Formats: sequence, C-alpha cells, structure tokens
Amino acid sequence: MKNANVRHTKSLIAAKQYLQASTVLETLLQGDHKNVELLTCLSLCQSLLGNKLEAIAAAIDAVRFSGFEHACYVSLFSTLDSNDYPHYLRPLELVLLEALNDKYLEGQAVEFLRIQFFAKYRKVFAKPIESLTEELELMIADPLFIAIVSRGITPHHQLEKIILLARKELLYCIANNLDARAYQPTNNAIACQNLLNDGVYFQTGEEQALISALADCDKQFAYAAVALKICYANFE
Repeated sequence: MKNANVRHTKSLIAAKQYLQASTVLETLLQGDHKNVELLTCLSLCQSLLGNKLEAIAAAIDAVRFSGFEHACYVSLFSTLDSNDYPHYLRPLELVLLEALNDKYLEGQAVEFLRIQFFAKYRKVFAKPIESLTEELELMIADPLFIAIVSRGITPHHQLEKIILLARKELLYCIANNLDARAYQPTNNAIACQNLLNDGVYFQTGEEQALISALADCDKQFAYAAVALKICYANFE
C-alpha cells in the first residue's frame, strides 16, 4: 500500500500536479511522519511550488529520519541550491555540521554553513567591531564559527577583524598563564585560517612580546602555545 501511495504521488509530480501531490503527501505523512521517501517527494513538490522554507524543512527531516544518509544530503543540497533562502535555521545548521563528518559532503556543507553563519550573526556584523565583546566571545566559541574558519579562507573584512581580536585575546591569556582551554577549538580554527591565508595577518609589537613570552608559559598550556605560534606564523 505504501509503495502504491508513493507511486501515485510520483505520477502526480510527473504530471506537474504539484499542489495535489503535496496535499496527498502531507496526508500520508500524518500517519507516517518519518517516511524518508515521502519527505523527499514533499520537499521536491514544495520546491516546485516555490515554497522555499517548506521544501528545506522537509529535506532536513528526510536527512534526520534517514540517520543522516548520504543520498538524503544530496537531495538537501539540491534543494538548497534551487531555493535561495538567506535566513538562519537552527535545524539546518545542525544537519550541516553533521555532514562535516563525511569527506564527500564536507565541501558543500561548509559553503552552506557559511551562509548560515552570516545569517545567524547578521545583527552582530551590522555593528562596528572594535573590541572583543561578550557577544563576540560567544560567537568565537560557536561550533559554526569554528567550522567555517578552520575550513576555508574568509575574505570578509569584519570577520577577519574578529579573528584578529580573538587571536590577540587568546595570546594574552596563554602568555600570562590564564586558562583559555575552553577556547582551544577556536585557537585551532584560527591556526588553520592563518595556514590557509599564508600567514597574511599582521602582528603588533605588543603581540610580538607576548609571543616571546609563550616560551615560559605553564606546561599545561603548551599545546595552546604551539597552536598560537601557528596563528601568528608568517610564511613569506
């Protein structure tokens, strides 16, 4: 019976009867809300109807209920490609972060995560960035920030400024034996960004003095000190 229902909805889609197909699919999903095939079909219907949010939501559910299967991610990425949705969605962030564990999905996932990141922090980027505020401290500890900074060059002036502020704060903490290990993933991400960017970031005289002081930092912070040296490495 289930197969017959799926075939029926697919025939409606093939006949371009998208509204009727979506109505049938929504009815079927009321009794079987975790059916991945039905959700995938619904996502396609909603996309063809121009209902961007509904299309993306159905594709996200298909990924989740499939146990994060590769094929469902391919469908989700296709849905995201064909539906320009510039707003932040927490469920989308979560499934995209999960996709980073698949080397075949990672590249595309990062691109979509970058869109989510700037949508999530739109209000933050709308303000002048002069110092590392509490709001920015929360941002640099966000797995979303860590994911995009560690996996690709970020040619964005304000984000680069935040990276420099975070790097300096972490350097100050470790050079003065202040425990910043909670921010080690952030430290690692900035080190990766500096490597990707060929060490283009400048350093002040104050930072140079703090870098020299890393040699005398507490042994428990040795790993953080090594990462910070990479954060400040110059590859010219």
